Amino acid sequence: MDVSGFKYAGINFTAQPIDNSWSGFRNVRITNTTSHDNGDAGISCIGAWHPERNGYAHADFYIGNCSAYRNAGIVGKGSHSGNGIVLAQVDGALIEHCRAYENGKLNDYEGGGPVGIWTWDANRVVIQFNESHHNRTGSSKDGGGFDLDGGVTNSVVQSNYSHDNDGAGYLLAQFERARPFSGNVIRYNLSVNDGRRNSYGGIHLWSTDANGGIADTTFYSNTVYMRKSADGNPAAVDCSSEGIRNIRFYNNYFHTDGNAVSIRGQTNRNVVFKNNTFASNYKFPRALIDV
Repeated sequence: MDVSGFKYAGINFTAQPIDNSWSGFRNVRITNTTSHDNGDAGISCIGAWHPERNGYAHADFYIGNCSAYRNAGIVGKGSHSGNGIVLAQVDGALIEHCRAYENGKLNDYEGGGPVGIWTWDANRVVIQFNESHHNRTGSSKDGGGFDLDGGVTNSVVQSNYSHDNDGAGYLLAQFERARPFSGNVIRYNLSVNDGRRNSYGGIHLWSTDANGGIADTTFYSNTVYMRKSADGNPAAVDCSSEGIRNIRFYNNYFHTDGNAVSIRGQTNRNVVFKNNTFASNYKFPRALIDV
């Protein structure tokens, strides 16, 4: 399918509570589909948000070999807008071999912004073998490649390629009133020249103390190439947020041009770096500069 020209999402699964119980969709497959030039999102899934209850509205989503691009956002919407692929209130999902690019440029919400591929308030989500690039934001928030956000647990982001985004290549964020955020793994990913706008990292953690903040999360065997931006203040890794606990960085590779920051933020007992490689004054191959 090719879906375009709609004000809201090109493809959208929405659920509302019925008689105070969960309602939603199960065993959903979206494959070989392109959703572009829509307003709010390319592909989205949302359900009733119950941060104080167990369970999720949806379960077992598969999104494979799909493209979401030029979904620019809705001016004045009052919440994040202009996402590529976003899943919420889902227990069990796999997003793979997808592409998200040039989304989000019209987002004007200062409370949060769009991301190419992401999930929030979800459990057991795997995001793998995707590319997310040149995503934008019209505000000071987001415009990144990939994101595990508010209340995500037991999920994996692996073997993805993020590059040339306004925001973080790989963002982890925990907002106020979200469910607990823990047990996630980010591995084997590549970030090249992300954080082109505002102040983001190739890998970026931001959290309030909601339900323990971001906890028990491991980053390993990721590679970040970061160079100075004319419109932002990027870092290879940004973990300056206070609400992060038991975060581990193992066997990662962080390369900068000597002008961008390698690590910004905490390196105390809450954040452990071990067996990582840091290189500054790195001469970037041409293929990594204008991809």
